[in-house]
Amino acid sequence: MRPVTGDAGLVPVDGPDPSPGTAPVGAARVGAAPPAIDAARIRQALAVSPDGFAILDAVRDGDRVVDFRVAFVNAAALAPIGGPARERVLGRTCRELAPDAVDDAFVARLAAVLATGRPAALDDFAVGGTVAGAPVRRVLALHAAPLDADALALTVRDVSAAAAEAADRERQRALLARI
Repeated sequence: MRPVTGDAGLVPVDGPDPSPGTAPVGAARVGAAPPAIDAARIRQALAVSPDGFAILDAVRDGDRVVDFRVAFVNAAALAPIGGPARERVLGRTCRELAPDAVDDAFVARLAAVLATGRPAALDDFAVGGTVAGAPVRRVLALHAAPLDADALALTVRDVSAAAAEAADRERQRALLARI
């Protein structure tokens, strides 16, 4: 790496010098403010992210949170449950989408994030889904953080393989303990 000659405010770059005293295309000034990022650019970044992300809005009965409605979800968050179309998920509640997995305790854990303002992790959320028409069981790591008094940001990671490996190790330990 060599520094660009001329303006000391330019960052060092790799490659041949384009011309003395000038910066290559894309060079940034040290200390310059980052460019503004609009909502469309953020949505596009989340859409192509390999990590699952959703925004959930609280559904209340009076002051009590009784469910969460999907306001935004990217494809990576849907992949572990068979990748249903976003349009089939947006606007629906968690209880509608996963009635066997979403219970009062799950809703209470997420509601506590809103109430306390502190993030929470659910590292072993088990949910069923389909892949190519076959039922599957997935284990997800969910991390929730409050956006405001009525909305959560939720990251989703499929940890099914690690959970299966841990279960296999535990079965092997149990078998060896009986020997």
